[in-house]
Amino acid sequence: VLGSPQHLKSVHGGGYRLELKGPTESADRVRELVEHLFPGTKQLEMHGGWQVFEVGARRSQRSKTALFALGPVFAALDRAKEELGIETYTLSQTTLEQVFLNIASAQLEQGAK
Repeated sequence: VLGSPQHLKSVHGGGYRLELKGPTESADRVRELVEHLFPGTKQLEMHGGWQVFEVGARRSQRSKTALFALGPVFAALDRAKEELGIETYTLSQTTLEQVFLNIASAQLEQGAK
């Protein structure tokens, strides 16, 4: 697997990561909100009120359109801070470490077949 950091992130990174922290009681409603904002999202982790999602995964290399509109997403997450008690959230591109873990995991799955 060769390429620039951005190329590796685009091909093997899985899109973006959304991490949220809030009360355990509203975790299911937060997950539903994330699934509404990002159809096809994948929940990676959930520990109490801490949740991590992979969102906006893999668009076409030829597509120049955005995966999602940032303005409405941030507005909805800011509203959810008040309504659902979300303490913090971050939306970031996958890291090179996460890219490495994705590649290693895919190779393990291929080796098991």
